[in-house]
Amino acid sequence: MSSGYTVTQMTPWDVERSYPLLYGGAPSATLEKWRQFCARNQREGHKVLVVRNAEQYVQGLCAYFEIEHVSRGRLLEVPLFLIASAADPQGVADALVSVLQRTCGERGCVAVRIAVPPKGWTDQKLLRSGENGDDQAVYFVPAPG
Repeated sequence: MSSGYTVTQMTPWDVERSYPLLYGGAPSATLEKWRQFCARNQREGHKVLVVRNAEQYVQGLCAYFEIEHVSRGRLLEVPLFLIASAADPQGVADALVSVLQRTCGERGCVAVRIAVPPKGWTDQKLLRSGENGDDQAVYFVPAPG
């Protein structure tokens, strides 16, 4: 993981602090919808990770859950992956991917599957260390658990 970044599970305190990051990529997403999304994910056992810099500003986030893929097996599915850092987008992306790979290995999943982000949300080049799948996603191998 890149030095200077901390990746943790989203807390209730982070919900409103992370909203500007979401709004930057999806202006139609309201704060109320974001609150509902975060609450629903918590209830359903899905996880939302946030990346903070040394000053505690949210620089990135992702949401993930486990699924059983029809051909690939058990995956850590990442439908939301956002980076806000203009100074070090690759470092923030690498910090998130590193934690996802470690979690994948610990959970016994065969890969991390990050859906190709919508245009304008996250530069897909930040995911260059992954393998492009045949299903509009980028795959990463798990880190040893």
